[in-house]
Amino acid sequence: MVHSEIIESHFNSIENYIYVAEKVVPFNKELHDKVISELSIWAPEEFTFVDLGLGGGEIDEKILDKFPKSHLIGVDISETMLSLARKRLARFGERVHLEKGDFAHIDFGMENDFVISELAIHNSTDDEKAKLFQNIFDSLTDKGIFINADFIAGEDPIENERDKKWYLNFLQENLEGEELEAWVRHAFYEDNPSKLSDQYKLLEEAGFKKVEVTWKKMNLAVYAAYK
Repeated sequence: MVHSEIIESHFNSIENYIYVAEKVVPFNKELHDKVISELSIWAPEEFTFVDLGLGGGEIDEKILDKFPKSHLIGVDISETMLSLARKRLARFGERVHLEKGDFAHIDFGMENDFVISELAIHNSTDDEKAKLFQNIFDSLTDKGIFINADFIAGEDPIENERDKKWYLNFLQENLEGEELEAWVRHAFYEDNPSKLSDQYKLLEEAGFKKVEVTWKKMNLAVYAAYK
């Protein structure tokens, strides 16, 4: 089974991700609020945004409500996640376009004002990240912004090991049995979080002029990359 199929299988097995997310993502609400706050700083009255790995569409609903002239292109590899998002976002009608696919390998359009992603890109391999960041850069308008909220690896072995142990304790406090086993396997054997410094390099190689970390706690961070 190739890596993308492993990720798809994992998320297809989760029927209520929004409930589970609170158990597997530390500081989940704070992280998502930071994405919306960062987007709000730069958002014009009308704009198009892409969400890569939109999950159940919770953050997208908030953005579409907050900005009545915004339009969403949502991409997810999991049909289960897309089904949740379709139900949640149905009331926005033609303002929403959802597409099933591996965002590392599909075309998600051009002239987008923002590309956002939450807790998704860490699922990609290093080679996929390099290609994805280039695709994101190319898809943005001249002053477009990429906002990424994700799991990260520590910058040195000690920091990385500390964060991994802390996250394992977090999972063990919130989950048990087969659910705990599934998420430990996903987090420590299927995921591929990258150091911020490595991501900076890939983003700069893609053409982004500036990358700024706007929020960071333990093994999670939010950054904005400016075209």
